[in-house]
Amino acid sequence: MTLIPHVLHIVCVQNCGGVFGMLKHLPVVFRSLFFIVLTLAALVAIFVFRRKYYPDSAFAATAFGLIVAGAVGNVWDRIATLPKSYVRDFIDVELHLPGLQHWPTFNPADVFICVGVFMLLLHSFIVEGGKERAESETS
Repeated sequence: MTLIPHVLHIVCVQNCGGVFGMLKHLPVVFRSLFFIVLTLAALVAIFVFRRKYYPDSAFAATAFGLIVAGAVGNVWDRIATLPKSYVRDFIDVELHLPGLQHWPTFNPADVFICVGVFMLLLHSFIVEGGKERAESETS
């Protein structure tokens, strides 16, 4: 379905791989187990990391919340589509950039993960960088 001609479409894609379809050629059983276990391990690491380094930041909590929501959404898709184990991607954006044939189709979970990581990077550079400057000025 075309929402904006030559710009935005809704399609149905079964992404059996990871980011940009990586590892999609691995045997299904290994690939399924790999992505599900990797995602669950990443969720545990996120919770530990957040508690240790960002216990009082609402901005970081929002960023981590977006990352967790995206990860849970994608792992839910993988579990719900067993035994094939794929993620349903459906947002298709035509970017007419030199050297780029077609931007990979994605879903809202992918957007949440990307926005959350970007927010954490901003937090690290702006908030943490400001703390370091303030500490060096008081020394």
